[in-house]
Amino acid sequence: MLEKMGTPSVTICTEGFSMAGEDQARALGMPDYRLVLIGHPFTTMPRHEVARQAQRAWEQLERLLVPG
Repeated sequence: MLEKMGTPSVTICTEGFSMAGEDQARALGMPDYRLVLIGHPFTTMPRHEVARQAQRAWEQLERLLVPG
């Protein structure tokens, strides 16, 4: 809804749900909607890998959402 209202947005999901996220975006009429993917399964990752995934996601979010 935010994206449709003009506020840039991104969805974060695990790689295992990327196809579902892409399908949902298409179903909502937003085939180019951006997804930031993190590793799957997230719940069983060691703490250091969770931190690495979070850093990677943050960097992607900055590239996609912060102008300039």
